[in-house]
Amino acid sequence: MKLAGLLLITVAGLYAAPPVIRDVAPRGGRPGSVVKLVLKGADLPSGARLETSVPASVSRLSPPAETMRPGTELAFLVELKKDAREGIYPLRVVAPSGVSNVMLFAVEDLPAIEETEATQSTQRNDDVKTAQSLPLPGAVDGKLGGGSSSPGKRRRPDSRNSGCQRTPGGEE
Repeated sequence: MKLAGLLLITVAGLYAAPPVIRDVAPRGGRPGSVVKLVLKGADLPSGARLETSVPASVSRLSPPAETMRPGTELAFLVELKKDAREGIYPLRVVAPSGVSNVMLFAVEDLPAIEETEATQSTQRNDDVKTAQSLPLPGAVDGKLGGGSSSPGKRRRPDSRNSGCQRTPGGEE
């Protein structure tokens, strides 16, 4: 009977889905900064580790149980080195079931702000008159959804971006 149980566990482990990362927040950081990196996706077991070449020390965080659905979110504390070289770095999750898809993380020396989503229809972020202001040069950590644009948000032309979507006129 023990052999059958062991065989079942072994076979189940062979067919477990590898981790999938669907979202990374934030998508970048400045050299010398400390970032709480949150990965969201599927099949992200609590014992998984982050594989990356980001010039930083990485520690696993345990988010509060009430805000997390098991297997869908992992949190890490990323302490970027002061002399970290600017660039785009890959992130992957390694788990017993396999290795995840690659997501990107930018290290750049730009002040960054989080994009705020409007809570009222009069505070729209997709109109130049009501868009969130951004000090230039600067970076916005946010997402563009279907049919979305952020006309008031621009980066300096020589900046790098990770996972950003460009829209007409150089807007992000």
